Amino acid sequence: MSLERLTSLANALRPVLKDNFSLVVRYVPTVAKYLLFLLFLVNVRSWPLAWHIRVFRPVFRIKLEHKLLQWRTMLMSRTRKIQAEDEWLDSITAVGMDPFNFPVTYNSWASIDDSDFNGHLSNSSYAKVRSYTLPSPPHVLTFAALY
Repeated sequence: MSLERLTSLANALRPVLKDNFSLVVRYVPTVAKYLLFLLFLVNVRSWPLAWHIRVFRPVFRIKLEHKLLQWRTMLMSRTRKIQAEDEWLDSITAVGMDPFNFPVTYNSWASIDDSDFNGHLSNSSYAKVRSYTLPSPPHVLTFAALY
């Protein structure tokens, strides 16, 4: 398309766009902001550090539970504190269980960034989803007890 044709087309459309331009300019940024925000929320699993948060969430939960136990037993005697902590540790650890046969379930969904064109989980995303289940509870509890 030549430059003359483009300028003539622009001149022909100018009166039509002039009347509706203010309306378009007023609403397009708002709609674009909402669409961008929606796209941002749909891809929440791909945010920076989202993988780390999901993987280490059990460790944070155990550490928080331990801190709450310390606060609950703050006014108890030393022997009662030790007994309460031992009971708590016995209740959360998987003593006597085989760590290789420990069932771990992880409910998830195939988000846009993990899907192929049919909406199925992409082959390259299986490792990403599987890595959330690798720190299974016996290993996580052992890791949390070390710190």
